Amino acid sequence: MVNTARLKLSAEFKGASMSGDAEIAGTPLRALLYALYEISRNMDIEAEAERTLSVKNP
Repeated sequence: MVNTARLKLSAEFKGASMSGDAEIAGTPLRALLYALYEISRNMDIEAEAERTLSVKNP
């Protein structure tokens, strides 16, 4: 049997588990996970912009 346990990625946390009465809300861990999510989102946006520019300007 293979152990498939793993930690969630920052993007996999949903808003309900990160705010309100959630145990993680208001903690430094929540802030860190949100920051990692924002960084990865910004990197995706920048990568998409670079792909768009390379298609328009071969």
